[in-house]
Amino acid sequence: AAYNWDEAAAFHIGRKDLDLSLYTIGGTTTPGSLYSPWEFNWKRDADFPNGVMTHAHAPPIFNQGLLNLRGNSYNAAVVEAAQTQMYKIYAITAIRSAIKYGWKAYGSGSFSDKYLAEGALYWRSASGYLSTFNKATVQEIDAIFDLNKTTFTLQDACDVKTKVESLYEAAGISCKEVGTWKGVEAGTCLESSCTPDGDDTLSDGDGNYVSGCVAETLADSTFTFLSDKLYCPVNDVREHADTNKDVAAVAARLKEDPVNYEAAKTIYTEGLESTKGGGVF
Repeated sequence: AAYNWDEAAAFHIGRKDLDLSLYTIGGTTTPGSLYSPWEFNWKRDADFPNGVMTHAHAPPIFNQGLLNLRGNSYNAAVVEAAQTQMYKIYAITAIRSAIKYGWKAYGSGSFSDKYLAEGALYWRSASGYLSTFNKATVQEIDAIFDLNKTTFTLQDACDVKTKVESLYEAAGISCKEVGTWKGVEAGTCLESSCTPDGDDTLSDGDGNYVSGCVAETLADSTFTFLSDKLYCPVNDVREHADTNKDVAAVAARLKEDPVNYEAAKTIYTEGLESTKGGGVF
């Protein structure tokens, strides 16, 4: 079980090097180079600066789960609670993306298919989890972000906000935790009041991190820190953690002129830093 937990942390945080002298965990300046779900959290935190800093909560929540999976410290209830808190982080991040990119897809009347796609796919990173609270509402939001659309109205953008907010109470999410998008325009529906206002109840996790990890640059060790330089896996999950390096490599190939689809596909199917295994990934 601890191995699977380490896998989840590795996929989420990744292992690309992060210069912590330039970027502060808990701050709103994002690296833009990690290509991991953890950085996805961080970017939306920066977009909603008065909301909860989900990226700062993720490593200690993962650590709390790990600590309670090991040996005589095993505590199923604490592990389950940590898992739920990570689901909540994904949900908050997806909701923020839906609000932001719904408005940008509308574009004050100038439709953007790019932002429609971003809204649709970022929303789906946690829409499955949120559907466990109200499947019908989630399907309505899915329909608003239909990728076949050629227009996105003001009503669509406003409906996204109203519908995601209707999920908060059942999902244990508050308006305070989601916060307000920094790009909100005065007098628009995005500025309208939100309920339930509530409190920030996202867990602080456990900051007493497992010891024994080293920086990747210092040694070819099985137990190297992830990008946050806090969480210390107790299993060899380097291949899992290096998937974000491959995502970065794919992105680089897609930015070439002309776009290098063939190279991107090879990295996707065969791996580069994270080599192809015999399982699902």
